Amino acid sequence: MEVQRLKTFLLNKAEQGREPLMRQDIRLQAPIVKRRKTMTPEERVNLFSKECWSIHDVQDLFGMPYPTASEYIRKVKTKLTVGMGKELRVDVNGRLHVQDYLDYVGNTTNRYEFKATGELREDVAN
Repeated sequence: MEVQRLKTFLLNKAEQGREPLMRQDIRLQAPIVKRRKTMTPEERVNLFSKECWSIHDVQDLFGMPYPTASEYIRKVKTKLTVGMGKELRVDVNGRLHVQDYLDYVGNTTNRYEFKATGELREDVAN
């Protein structure tokens, strides 16, 4: 609907002589999406070593715009409190505790534990 209105508007302007515009030249292109840079492993380690994530951290991690990231945080918090019956570790708007996120996705941190030598534990290495 909106596309048709824009085409009509542009054609009317062209017919009035305000802009030299040909009917076949009207093409509506998809908006340019800025590609996000890929996070390095060091950046991911730094992100997961934080206690709480802000909306900007969620944006960087998932490559989503600000409104979508804030909505995602609200969705995670709602699912944890209403759906799973858990109490939030940090109940501040725009903040998400990393452990709350891990509870939401169902991951545990056991697979990321290392021995003192820097090697993965044998029970989670496989």
